[in-house]
Amino acid sequence: MSCEIVTSPVTPLFAVDIVNNISLDFAGKVYLDKIYPIAYIGASIKGEATHTFPRVYLNDGKTDYIDVMPDDKLKGMSFFEIESTDGYNREEEEFTMTLNQIFWFNQRKIDDRGYDYKQELLGDVLKTLNAGFYSNEILDITIEENFDNIYSKYTLPEDDNHFFMYPYTGFKLSYEIVICQDLDCIPDFTIQVGGNDC
Repeated sequence: MSCEIVTSPVTPLFAVDIVNNISLDFAGKVYLDKIYPIAYIGASIKGEATHTFPRVYLNDGKTDYIDVMPDDKLKGMSFFEIESTDGYNREEEEFTMTLNQIFWFNQRKIDDRGYDYKQELLGDVLKTLNAGFYSNEILDITIEENFDNIYSKYTLPEDDNHFFMYPYTGFKLSYEIVICQDLDCIPDFTIQVGGNDC
């Protein structure tokens, strides 16, 4: 199975463009089946309990979002979160933001070695970012390996905790990225199809 990069808007700008380019850096990795774009917080209510989870918009013109929780049918997956956007510096023509990139793996489906090789996966991910599209723009990568902190924005059901015990594993990378963005190069917004009276 080849790696699927989920969704790429027609005119990606700012965070979406950054995520698309980083996703392309990981497209050939044998340990990833899916690379999802920016996730938002979704919620489900079961009885008295409300659980929040990461979800992404498919950008297919519909209102469908998909859940990007760990899935043991996959070898591995990745998705992004926008941690903060520091905005645009007009004088320097720089756009600054902090991204989280979350990875989850089923090590038995990647290479059933019989032991935990998470550190080798982490090393390859760091090497890929270091050689990738934004190798000079990504600053100070923070690594989080504690399950509670990897999915800290979400309240996951207790029965999902097994997805972070061997053979499953994961980690979250957080990094600031600073890119040059000349606003004169951004195309003017135009109406392409026309409105809809929902």
